[in-house]
Amino acid sequence: MRILSRREDEEIVKQHKQLGLQHCHHLVQQFAECTTNRTISVLWACRKPHKELNSCLAQFNSEEALDAAKEEYLKKRDF
Repeated sequence: MRILSRREDEEIVKQHKQLGLQHCHHLVQQFAECTTNRTISVLWACRKPHKELNSCLAQFNSEEALDAAKEEYLKKRDF
C-alpha cells in the first residue's frame, strides 16, 4: 500500500521545510538583519532579500519537491 498517513505527511512536510531553512540559512539571516528596527519600511527596503529568500525556499516548498520527498519516503518505508 502506497498511502501516507496524515501524521507521516505532516512530518515529511515539516522536515522538508526545515531542510529548506537550513539550506537557505544565510538568506534568512540577511532578511532578518534587514528587518531589524524597521516597521512599514520593510516592504520596500527589504524587497530584494525577501525575494532571494523566497526563491531559495521555493526549491524545497514546491509541490514537485514535496511530492519527490514523499515518494522517497514511501520507497524507504516499503523496503
